[in-house]
Amino acid sequence: MNVNYLRFSDISCSEKILNSIFLLTIGLGYLMALVNMYYTHQGRDGKPGLSIEDIVIMYHGSNDQTRLGNAISGIMLPNLKYKSDKEVILKWIHDGADKDGYEKTIAPILKRVS
Repeated sequence: MNVNYLRFSDISCSEKILNSIFLLTIGLGYLMALVNMYYTHQGRDGKPGLSIEDIVIMYHGSNDQTRLGNAISGIMLPNLKYKSDKEVILKWIHDGADKDGYEKTIAPILKRVS
């Protein structure tokens, strides 16, 4: 079986345009995915910029922090009215996240946010 493959220089002008537009679209989509990943996942490890640790924390979790702690330090941080609330919530988590502590300190913070 003899199969002949055409090179880019051998195809018609309309096929060249179609292939070029396809490759540009795929390339633009890839770049937009990288930009989205950078702005969505950066800073999860507490350091500016995107690192491998940020990606690991996002998709696998952190060994030294709960999921709520990661969310408060990352994606939910802009929703807090005062930045000091983050430390209060993280302290509550590290102290065992008991119900009394939630009702006294955390519930008022969350009610203030919404």
